[in-house]
Amino acid sequence: MAAALAAAVHAPLTAIILPVMFAVVVGLFVAQRLRRDPVYTLGLARKGLRLQRGRDVEVLEGITVGEVMETNVVTLRETYLLATAADLFARTRHHGLPVVNEAGDLVGILTVQYLEQARNENDDSICTVGDVCTREMLVAHSEESIARGNHPASASVSMAHSKGGAAMRHRLARHFWLTTCLFIVLAQLVTGCEPAPVGAQPQPPPAPAIPAPAEDLAQLTAGQNTFATDLYQQLRDTPGNLFFSPYSLATALTMTYAGARGNTETQMAQVLHITLPAARQHAAAATLNWTLYPAEKSSARLNTANALWSQLDLPLQADFVALMNQHYGAGVKPTDFKQAPEAARVAVNDWASFQTAGKITDLVPPGMITADTRLVLANAIYFKADWLLPFDKALTRDEPFFRLDGSERRVPMMFMQKPADLAYGAGDGFQAVTLEYTDTLIAMTVIVPDRGRLETVEANLSADWLRTSMSSMTSRKVALGLPKFRFGSTFSVADALGELGMSDAITPYQADFSGIDGTRDLFIGAVVHKAVVEVDEKGTVAAAASAVGMRATSIQVEEEPVRLTVDRPFLVVIHDRQTGAILFLGRVVDPA
Repeated sequence: MAAALAAAVHAPLTAIILPVMFAVVVGLFVAQRLRRDPVYTLGLARKGLRLQRGRDVEVLEGITVGEVMETNVVTLRETYLLATAADLFARTRHHGLPVVNEAGDLVGILTVQYLEQARNENDDSICTVGDVCTREMLVAHSEESIARGNHPASASVSMAHSKGGAAMRHRLARHFWLTTCLFIVLAQLVTGCEPAPVGAQPQPPPAPAIPAPAEDLAQLTAGQNTFATDLYQQLRDTPGNLFFSPYSLATALTMTYAGARGNTETQMAQVLHITLPAARQHAAAATLNWTLYPAEKSSARLNTANALWSQLDLPLQADFVALMNQHYGAGVKPTDFKQAPEAARVAVNDWASFQTAGKITDLVPPGMITADTRLVLANAIYFKADWLLPFDKALTRDEPFFRLDGSERRVPMMFMQKPADLAYGAGDGFQAVTLEYTDTLIAMTVIVPDRGRLETVEANLSADWLRTSMSSMTSRKVALGLPKFRFGSTFSVADALGELGMSDAITPYQADFSGIDGTRDLFIGAVVHKAVVEVDEKGTVAAAASAVGMRATSIQVEEEPVRLTVDRPFLVVIHDRQTGAILFLGRVVDPA
């Protein structure tokens, strides 16, 4: 029969295949009737071990939701504007986020798709997350397997409507989006076996679980900016160029403030212009740090980092350690200052160098860390970005720059190919122009006093003066000439802090940092700061690091272009245009 079929269809192989297939089927049927076990498991069967038959193996059945779920959950508040929600999605790269009310109770979810649709149909400056979020939710429990948990039929749908708020918060901590969690686990399984990449870069901070509200962020920024200009007034008598990061210093000191108590705490709050309750202050600091980071694919680079080195036998308070981890990402690094202070100094300097791409070296000078040192808190910041409107390198030429004493020095002066649309302003005795960077909301404002007016402008410098001056700037065509410059500043600011009113913190027997170790033995022995800045035709590189050492008591207008050649001493402010935070502040009196 097989031969006849093969001849009819002109397929000779059919004559071979059909009989073989028929023989195999008959043979399998007879073999299963004679013996249940195949030859592969016959040995196990004779020992009394039998394997289940007919069961499909599902790898995900062996993995529970609890093993892969995200516990540090980023949430949206009902009151957030859609624009704020969009920023959170962009930074976290999640496809959906839970929505909570003011009490922290889970009330719904919002997906990227719903958000995009809502922004197309509504005014995202008015519409809130609560207006568009989904109130009906599918929930998977921590004890369920991934295979079952990914199936909608097995999930509870009564969560938001039939349970109380406290139960919602408890259950929110036990489950999250399965798809997101699964992707995380797969990424760890794939990359966990790979060696660390050569030249690994510092990682951005994680998004805060609940970002601080806008009003807290505004209060924090206003206080830090006031501290920035207060400190500038203390340092402006320093001869020569001056450059520092008030943001870096404020962060390191706010970490220290977390352990201050009594009058020490009061004085530090006054000097740092802290107006928020402590818990909200630290939460706002974490949110600001996260907000400043450029988008993941941005060509601009910003890195901020915090670290804490503690004497091996120093009994740190659990609350202090938890706060450092939660809001500042500063894990405790046990260190033997008593036996190896120089090794500790090298470790701190290596950390600062790594965090600033090698721009900050030898942050802690020899002799600062001694056998009496008990704690070092450090912050580092590194910024590198290209100009949105770059200067033409072919046009750079030596031009005169007039120094404070009236002497002339020729310096490389950069020019653009043609007048550019820039934010420009002029006031009593000064002009100002803002240069934007690519892929970031950070910008550099150059304040150019009229000749002989630097001292007057510096004396007027305050947070309010800066805010007023910058807010009055308008878009103008500007033919700008700006000198290339590159320099660094290193100084101790402990005395300046004392002059501002932080006297107890730096005085033995008066300082109260019992919130750190439960005793009053600690005081701030030194606050050292180092910053560098490089500005050229392509863009800006700026970096700074701060260390606090604690010791035991032992619109466009069609007009003629403004021509501004910066050929005299000027001020530099590198700031975030979204929050207004001043990241770097300085003075250039000699670009060469």
